[in-house]
Amino acid sequence: MEFVSTRLACHGDIPVMVIQSREKPPTYFNLCDTMKLFAGNGTFTIDEDKHKVKSVLAEMLAVKSSAELAKGNIGLARGHVIFASAFLSGLSPPEQCELSPSEQLDELKQAVLWRDAAAEKAWAAKTGVTLLHAAAALDKLGAAKELLATPECQPMLNSKVKNLADADAGKAEVKSSGGLRNLVDCAKGLTPLQCAMMMTSTSAEMIEVLVSAGAKDTSFHGFMVACELGSVSNMEAYHNSMVARGGASAKAPWLTVHFAKRMGATPLHLVAGMSDTAGQLAKAEWLLAKAGPAVLQEKWWLGGSPLMALAMNPEADASLFDTLVEAGCDPNEQTKPWGVMKFAARAMELLKTVAPGKFSEVDEIIDFMGGGGTPLHCASGAMCGSVKNMQKLIENGAKNDGRDRFGQLPIQRLLRFHPDSQAPDILGSGLVPPEEKLRKAVNAVKLMNKVAKKAVAPTLTAVAPA
Repeated sequence: MEFVSTRLACHGDIPVMVIQSREKPPTYFNLCDTMKLFAGNGTFTIDEDKHKVKSVLAEMLAVKSSAELAKGNIGLARGHVIFASAFLSGLSPPEQCELSPSEQLDELKQAVLWRDAAAEKAWAAKTGVTLLHAAAALDKLGAAKELLATPECQPMLNSKVKNLADADAGKAEVKSSGGLRNLVDCAKGLTPLQCAMMMTSTSAEMIEVLVSAGAKDTSFHGFMVACELGSVSNMEAYHNSMVARGGASAKAPWLTVHFAKRMGATPLHLVAGMSDTAGQLAKAEWLLAKAGPAVLQEKWWLGGSPLMALAMNPEADASLFDTLVEAGCDPNEQTKPWGVMKFAARAMELLKTVAPGKFSEVDEIIDFMGGGGTPLHCASGAMCGSVKNMQKLIENGAKNDGRDRFGQLPIQRLLRFHPDSQAPDILGSGLVPPEEKLRKAVNAVKLMNKVAKKAVAPTLTAVAPA
């Protein structure tokens, strides 16, 4: 039954079921879902296991690409080749052979299943994907230089991906497949520079070459994806190359910009809240050094400093809590979500009232968007529940008696959304206020008395005289 359920949930893809607690229904995701994978960024007890994971995933990607090609889906087949580094993020890239630029370009064409020039021109016009996208994503520097040396490459430089699967025979299936839809959606809108910025395997020279050739980065989207997924070397190469251009870029506005696509987050919010453990500390320290301590006072739409964003990241680097507090973040700041977030939370509450059956699972979203509170509330809330994050906040002076916008203590939010959490036992009085302990003790005594009365009543009836 569970296997059939997973097949239904993932529409034919190979699914994984995740059981979070006895209370919550299982969730499902696809193994080739780029938003879940990032295999190399996890914590490995045995570091050598990273290479084993890479070997398995690389083989899966090759098989997936071949399977899509056999179905007439050239775009999806290429997507699993071009964006392979995103699936293998954090795992060491393969060693590249010494090839001339023209030889590397030929190798690239072979890797992306290149056909004749006429077919490729029509495909690129329909999908927006070019050889320069592939060269940038796969860090084929020689191939990129060879392409940039040709006059026909200029339109490629700022070409944006439209729909990776638009020319595929099975493009209608993408909507019903979580993994494939995610691949198409993540690629949409990317330029070659942005493809390079999102990969941890990208060389600094690749970014420098693209920028010096005239690559544009509308709304600093490339810097945004580097904060989330890329490396600190990507961010530094981008910064240095853009500043070197002069003009408005000389002031480096990308260091403090608020990204509307990410709920008004600044780059430091992104690194803290949406980046993974691998490289997170280095990226945050680089941003602090470049942007200065004033960036710690910037708020995003959810309210709060980058420390709030870090607190709700279950994959946070624990040492970054110390760094942010030492730099000036307040572990007891009280956050107030911006009006747009409070409006969205109220809309969710209304939908739940009007159609409770359809919107019964929106409490987590309401808590996330409109709950506010302290960093400890974020760490114990619906989107996190990390014992490690709560512990680091408590070590840095976080108090456990603050209330969020709904009047909840951090411990109450934790027990509401993570009823099986071991945090109260592990953290003790650091998480549970004295009055909360007393309230629980009183309730326990009341329950025991109630049970005892029910147990005694039948006994008395049985011994009563006839």
